[in-house]
Amino acid sequence: MAAEKPLSGKRDERARKKQIKRLVEAFEIFSKRDPEGFRNIAPKLLRQGIWQTRGSDPFLLTQVDNWLEREWKFHHFSEVLPKGDQCYNLNLSSGKGINPRQFKGEKKSWLLNIELRFTEKWERWDASTKDQFIILGMIASAPEGVSQGQLIDRLALASDSAEELKEASNTIRAAKIALARLAIKAGIKGGVFASAEGHGRLRQYRFSDEGMREPTARWLSFHPASVLLPSSPSSSSTSLTLSPDVWKKR
Repeated sequence: MAAEKPLSGKRDERARKKQIKRLVEAFEIFSKRDPEGFRNIAPKLLRQGIWQTRGSDPFLLTQVDNWLEREWKFHHFSEVLPKGDQCYNLNLSSGKGINPRQFKGEKKSWLLNIELRFTEKWERWDASTKDQFIILGMIASAPEGVSQGQLIDRLALASDSAEELKEASNTIRAAKIALARLAIKAGIKGGVFASAEGHGRLRQYRFSDEGMREPTARWLSFHPASVLLPSSPSSSSTSLTLSPDVWKKR
């Protein structure tokens, strides 16, 4: 009897794959016979599927919303899905605060430099400094990085037209250049960011070194200006943490 279990498991797996194939065919047939009906139900099904698979992942849900609203014109859905176990949940509040002086070398110099750049009296910061803080905080908080669209939305920059998207991209580029100079000043050759990948709102930004990213995220999370950053799902009561049935667009 013990030898039959693997065989049964293989049969179950084949049956499961066949069922999935048939379901894909069913949706394809339905979309062709009733295009408008399929168009009406597909977004809800997609949102429910993403929520069921990834759970409360607010930035991925925002990515899906952006794709359903406008990015489908320019990108395939496969470009929206995160690679591997990538997750956009920004849980900056975990762990303990850190003192830059506890570190050595480039890491200490970098943290001291951002400490000088981002003073505690953040209410008096100019717009460019606030942009830099938000951009650095969002990129540092996500190991796999964040998209340009996420940064644009958080910075409240318009990007519906090609001209607006270009202007928003230039704003982000200027902030990243300022942060790169701060890193060079700290003795970090090449800065702290990896080369960006992708185009438009789906362009991805991330840290090049995990060892530099984690303490940066921890330091930023305990800064008074962390209120400018997206809330973690555990501390948020917004609709982004709810099921798709009550999922409201931002």
